[in-house]
Amino acid sequence: MEMSNRTLRDGIVLVGAFHFLMAFICLIGAIGIYFYGIAAPNIQGDSLFFPLVGFLVSLLLTITYLIVGIGVIRQNNSARLGAIFLSLIGIMSGFIAVLGTLAVNINDAATVNLASTAMTAIIFICGYSIIAFLDIFILILLFNNQVRGIFYPEE
Repeated sequence: MEMSNRTLRDGIVLVGAFHFLMAFICLIGAIGIYFYGIAAPNIQGDSLFFPLVGFLVSLLLTITYLIVGIGVIRQNNSARLGAIFLSLIGIMSGFIAVLGTLAVNINDAATVNLASTAMTAIIFICGYSIIAFLDIFILILLFNNQVRGIFYPEE
């Protein structure tokens, strides 16, 4: 199925906008980790190692999503490959995050609150499904031959 040039460019702009949205979400996550995990008074004497790692990973993802989003909108082929990589990693890591959240919720208490665990599972599965659907859409779009033609410079 042939797509018009305008449709292709609109799809590319939407892919860039998705990466800007993901950068914003990662930045919000970094801010939350900073205020609730690092700057908050450490009453229990827990280590700051995991909050610092989470904060740094969130900042790294924010910068990566911003760079890829700008590159995709500028139709840079390396940004297209970066978007493909981020989509693949997003699909896999989201699935692992859902399983990890359920495992922590089940193993956290001596008596499992099934209603709380079920609601947590539903929320995370719905969120993961939306992001996974968008990542699959991005993969299909960026592997399209017409889109590849836009990203590769004229030879």
